[in-house]
Amino acid sequence: MYNCILYILDVVQIDDFENGSRGFSDRVSCPLLIHDTMVIFGGQNEKRQISIIYKNLHKFGAHRIQSLPFSFSSGKCYFSNGIVYLCFPHNQGKLCHIT
Repeated sequence: MYNCILYILDVVQIDDFENGSRGFSDRVSCPLLIHDTMVIFGGQNEKRQISIIYKNLHKFGAHRIQSLPFSFSSGKCYFSNGIVYLCFPHNQGKLCHIT
């Protein structure tokens, strides 16, 4: 059995969140921590998005940095040994994209 202790370091009000100019969709997207950067893949409205969550001074926000070459929503994501796995997207339960 694993013991996990989670420390809350900061609480951010939703009005402190800036949405990037190129769009950001967090519904049915897949957030993934890659090294020290939170990356968002896919979503309901932006199915091909790759966005990052950032902190700039005292504000948090999202900025789209790239687009996936395929649609991705309601899937699972995993990062291991420098490889990103985007698997089991909506209506494609056996599909897995590997970067």
